[in-house]
Amino acid sequence: MAEYLIRRASSLTGLIERRVSPLVEFNPRIISGGKRVLLGELRKLSPTVEPALLSSAHLLTIKLEKLPLAWKPELTSRAQGAGLNIFLSAPGGSSFDALLMGNRPQLEKLAQDVEADQEKRSLAEAVTLTTSHYERSTFTLKLGSTELVIGARPCIMGVLNITPDSFYDGGRYLQTDQAVAQARRLVTEGADIIDGGGQSARPGADELPLEEERARVIPVVKKLTQETEVPISIDTYRSEVAREALDVGAQIVNDITALRGDRQMAAVVAEAGALVVLMHMQGNPRTMQDNPHYDDLMSEVCLYLRESLKVASHAGISQEQLIVDPGIGFGKAVQHNLEIIARLRELTSLGCPILIGPSRKSFIGAVLDLPAEQRLMGTLTSLVVARVNGAHIFRVHDVRESRQALDMCEAILKADHVNQD
Repeated sequence: MAEYLIRRASSLTGLIERRVSPLVEFNPRIISGGKRVLLGELRKLSPTVEPALLSSAHLLTIKLEKLPLAWKPELTSRAQGAGLNIFLSAPGGSSFDALLMGNRPQLEKLAQDVEADQEKRSLAEAVTLTTSHYERSTFTLKLGSTELVIGARPCIMGVLNITPDSFYDGGRYLQTDQAVAQARRLVTEGADIIDGGGQSARPGADELPLEEERARVIPVVKKLTQETEVPISIDTYRSEVAREALDVGAQIVNDITALRGDRQMAAVVAEAGALVVLMHMQGNPRTMQDNPHYDDLMSEVCLYLRESLKVASHAGISQEQLIVDPGIGFGKAVQHNLEIIARLRELTSLGCPILIGPSRKSFIGAVLDLPAEQRLMGTLTSLVVARVNGAHIFRVHDVRESRQALDMCEAILKADHVNQD
C-alpha cells in the first residue's frame, strides 16, 4: 500500500470529531448542487422567492430541520442581525425548517449570539460543526496500530466479488485461488483497499445461508492478510462473518445495512477497533428497487446516516472509525442516483469520509442505454464528478482506469495551487 496512506497512530481529540447529538437533532447540511438545487430548496420554504436572490449562491447555505416553533422570532432576529439571509417554512405544526445564507463570519456571529442561551446551545453547535465539516478535506482514521489518511489523494477500494451472481463479475472469482489472484491484480493496479464479499447485494438478490457466506470469504480474507499490507474490507451485514473475518486479519467492515441488519454488528466492530462503512439503503436487496420513493432525498439520506452514526457512537465506535456511503443503486431510482452525486457535498455535514460506489451500475446503463460490460466510461465520469463534489473513497471494479481518471482529476483540482513563476 502507498506509504502516504499509512502513518503511526496518534491520539485525536476535539469537538468536531465527537459531538453527534445537535447534528441528529436538526439534520443540518450545507446545500450544494448549484443554483437550480438552491432555488428548489428556497421555494420549498417560500414559493414566491425571486431567482435574483441567487446572486449570493456562492455563499454557504445551511438547512436546518424541525427547529422548535418557539425559536422562530428570535432566530429570525439574530440571523438578520448577523447579516444573514434567512428563509423559513410556512407556519404549521410544532416545528419549522430554515435556510441560512451567508458567509463564514456571519454564520460564526449567529452561533456566538445564540450560544449564550443554554436552551439554544445545540443550535449554535449545529451551525459551527456543519461549517467546520464542510471545509474539512482530510481524515485520519484508526486502523489498528496505524492510521489510514483519507483525502490527500483519492482512495480506491477494489471490488472483489466472491460470488456466482453479482451483476457484473459474478462467478469469475468464486474459487479462493481466483479471488486471491484478482486481489493481487487490483493492488498492482493501484487499489488502496480490497473489499471482499460473498453475498451478492444486487437488486432482487436472495439471502445466502450463513455457512456458505463464511466458506466463500474467510479463506480469501485469511490468505490476503498474510500476503499484503493493503487493508482488507469484509463486505457483509452479518456480525458472525464480520467477527471471523476481523479475527483473521480484516480491518474494515462494509455494512450495507449501516449497523441495522444485525444488532450485534456494532459491538463486533467496536470490540475489534475496526473501521466501518455505514451505507444508506431503502428497503433490502430483494425489494429495494421496487419503486423507491423519497419526499426529500438528501434530507432522508442524511438523517438515516446520522442516526446510524449515533448507533455507532453509543456502541463505543469512535468518529475515527467511521465512513459513510449514500448507497448508489440501493433503493434509488435513476434520478435519485444522479441527484446524490450532484449534491454529494451535502454529506460533508456528517463529518466523515464519503465513500461512493457507482461502478458499472444500472443507472449508468439507463442513462447511456448500455449493458454492464460497456459502462466503464460512464463509471469514470461519475467518479470524477463525485470527487469534485467531495467524495474521498471510490469503490470500483476497474482499478487501473479509475486510478488514472481520479489522479488526473486531482491534478486539475490542485492546478490553481501551482506557483506560476
